[in-house]
Amino acid sequence: MKKSLFCMISAFALSMNPANSAHGVIPDEDGFSGFVTLGLSGIDLKSNTVAGDSTETFSKKRISSLTASPKSESKGAGYITGELKYTWADNKTQVFLGNRLEDWIRYDFTSELGIRHQYRALGEFSASLLFSAFPTRVWQDPYQLNSNRRDTDRKSTGASFGWNNIMGSDAQITLSARKIEIDKEHSGEHGQNSNLSPEKRYLLSRKGDSKAIEFLYHYQLNDSQTLIPSLKATHYDLDGKAMASDEYLLQLSHLWGVERWRTVSNLVLGRNKHDKANPIEDFKGKTQKDDIYGASFTLFYSEPFGWKNWNAMGSVAVMKSSSNIDFYEADISALSLGMLYRF
Repeated sequence: MKKSLFCMISAFALSMNPANSAHGVIPDEDGFSGFVTLGLSGIDLKSNTVAGDSTETFSKKRISSLTASPKSESKGAGYITGELKYTWADNKTQVFLGNRLEDWIRYDFTSELGIRHQYRALGEFSASLLFSAFPTRVWQDPYQLNSNRRDTDRKSTGASFGWNNIMGSDAQITLSARKIEIDKEHSGEHGQNSNLSPEKRYLLSRKGDSKAIEFLYHYQLNDSQTLIPSLKATHYDLDGKAMASDEYLLQLSHLWGVERWRTVSNLVLGRNKHDKANPIEDFKGKTQKDDIYGASFTLFYSEPFGWKNWNAMGSVAVMKSSSNIDFYEADISALSLGMLYRF
């Protein structure tokens, strides 16, 4: 679940207007378009490994046990994000920068710089560079006891290739590869774990690469409802083989819209299994396994107070990881209120 937390902690207002989410369709007019969202979120986080986001520390700096589940910490925070696009309508080509609305409903807040092109019979192809505009903060040594832990940036960069409207259908497939960096990786170097051999300490390294493949399909149930099942498989080829893992996530999204009201609902189920046994003595030679559960609900109301192109929105979301090692238990929940502007 800690991997899933990394893509959730930077923002928690899920922003998707189903009435305008014609996936895989390039606009018919040249020019700039996009969206901006801004608002406030109340976040409750339980994690022994994630410190917070680029603006604030959420979890506890000091812990006293490696066998206890993390304690809850609550914070309020503001957010702002969006996407800028430019379209050449005659060529059916578009460049984009930011966070796509289509990704937000599926908890993917990675920033992208890319290009997409629509072919009539084949569908829409896209290629983009991926980067962390707002890095997640993690603990340099999450296992350090009885003294203040120091945080550091976790960043990822990579590339993504997508094929939407495959052969004119409502199917979509995306391939991505990323390099994961921890600015100051000191896992297992302090306190009671300092006696670990260099080889065992290296098993805890969180740097490395990830590769993912995702398939989703848009089912148009009727004029007001769309169902989007997706399956994503990710291989985390990290330097530390106790941290390396394979993760599988199944998500079901439901979009509904009538007149000025819109809703987006998500359910997430997943499993993450690590490659090697954890070398920390308190974990008794266990190989980490995590069961992942999540749900969210977002409500939109278009043109509040008669404001053209604006949407008011409210969101509630929860995500939980149940691990066979109590130290890696993780929960995050949030309540968000904000505004979305399209241009």
